[in-house]
Amino acid sequence: MQAITILHNKMSKLRDIPNVGKDTEQDLVAMGHTTIESLKGKKADELYAEECALRGYTIDRCQLYLYRAVEYFVNTKNPDPMKCWRYSKPRRSDTWKTFSPAAIKALRIIKQEYAK
Repeated sequence: MQAITILHNKMSKLRDIPNVGKDTEQDLVAMGHTTIESLKGKKADELYAEECALRGYTIDRCQLYLYRAVEYFVNTKNPDPMKCWRYSKPRRSDTWKTFSPAAIKALRIIKQEYAK
C-alpha cells in the first residue's frame, strides 16, 4: 500500500497514457504494472480480468474499454492519442468475443466466488 501512496503523490509515467487518471494508475500499480514498459504485450481483457481478480468481483465493463485504449497506446508504434477515444466507446455486441479463454475462466471463477 505504501508504494501506491508514494506513486499517488508523485505522478508516474502511467498517466502519460490517454484516459489513465489517478484511480486507474493506482489500480495498475496494485496489479504490478508500475511502468508503461510493464504493460507492453498485455491485452485489454487480461488487464480487465486482473483488476476483477484484484477487487474480488466483476467491475464495470467501462474499465474494459479503457484498457482497450491502454492496449492500443502501449502496443502501437507512434500511437495517435485521439484514437484512444475510439477504443473506449462501448461495443457490447463484441465484448465477449475479445476475451481470451483464460480471461473468461478467471471471470467465471470470480463470479462463482462472489455468489458464495
